[in-house]
Amino acid sequence: MNKKYVRELMIPLHEYAVVSHNATIQEAIKTLKQAQDRPISMDRLPPRAVLIVDDDKKVIGQMELMDVLKSLEPKYSMLGDISALSRAGVNEELINSLIDNLRFWQGDLIDACRRVRSMKITEIMHPLNESLDEDTPLSDAIHRVVVWQTARSLVTRKGEVIGILRLADLFAEVADCIDETEEI
Repeated sequence: MNKKYVRELMIPLHEYAVVSHNATIQEAIKTLKQAQDRPISMDRLPPRAVLIVDDDKKVIGQMELMDVLKSLEPKYSMLGDISALSRAGVNEELINSLIDNLRFWQGDLIDACRRVRSMKITEIMHPLNESLDEDTPLSDAIHRVVVWQTARSLVTRKGEVIGILRLADLFAEVADCIDETEEI
């Protein structure tokens, strides 16, 4: 696997789901659905995120599936990092009580969806800062993705973003490698 490079697994930017920073959540979802209907290749999963670009077409962030769900419950951030509480040893019963008692959205799903559909994508996006040069060996890319704990990384050539490297594609490559080395 050391002989493979990021450029061999990346998805070129022009093939990925990309929207302007002026787009609404509804427009971003439509773009994502269209990208999911367009096959990237037979052995790749469809995109699960949308990249957001500024007026100069520079990637400034991403919208993941969870970001859309979180937008339905706008005060979710008041809950903090529930998984951190669990890791810190806080009782599961107390955590469940917090989740139930601090529920901010209890209305109808249709009403919540109507409320967020015209929100600007910039209200729910989050930065995508991690990047790898296209000539980075996959072994180095795997190390960085694990350290960064990210599902996707920008791929650059001479500092310019040219594509995206996804965790799903790295995993598929590793899974194939594991299967092929089974007989050693």
